[in-house]
Amino acid sequence: MNKKTDTKSAVILNRRHFLASGMVLAGAAMLKPAIAWADAASLTKEQQSFSQLAHFITGKPQLDEVVIQRAFDCLMAGDKDFLTKAHNAASAIKQAGLTSADDLNGHALLDNPEMAVTLQQINSAFYLGYTGTPISGRAKDNTKFVTYTDALMYPPTADATVIPSYSRGHTNYWVNPPASLKK
Repeated sequence: MNKKTDTKSAVILNRRHFLASGMVLAGAAMLKPAIAWADAASLTKEQQSFSQLAHFITGKPQLDEVVIQRAFDCLMAGDKDFLTKAHNAASAIKQAGLTSADDLNGHALLDNPEMAVTLQQINSAFYLGYTGTPISGRAKDNTKFVTYTDALMYPPTADATVIPSYSRGHTNYWVNPPASLKK
């Protein structure tokens, strides 16, 4: 008889734990938006400055903040002096009075090789979706993943190409040219 009582109380105890755990998880899920807002509000000055520089360099006013943070983290991990270089680039751009990335074409700022490389690294992180230099045939290199589907290299040709590994249609969908290329 004690054995049945112990088993029954163990089942009830487990149900109670299950229900209590569920309530805690539900409460945490409701707090997630508030936590995300608090995280966005607590961006450091460096992260905010990098975000502004990323918008300027890419020429895109609407970049995903998560992608910006990933790019920042990856670039920082790849170069211990990146923050200083990015700060110098942002200051030089502001001092030169440039208003868009197009203004950089042929500008004297790009005569500085370190600045040119820094700006290219930032742009590449968003357009290619990774930082560093991939080395073919090697398991390890200095590349860091930033984004895949949000890489800016895909939208300009979205009417004619697909993101690799994503199919737009049925088998052999590619046989017929896209509507944008039909005459």
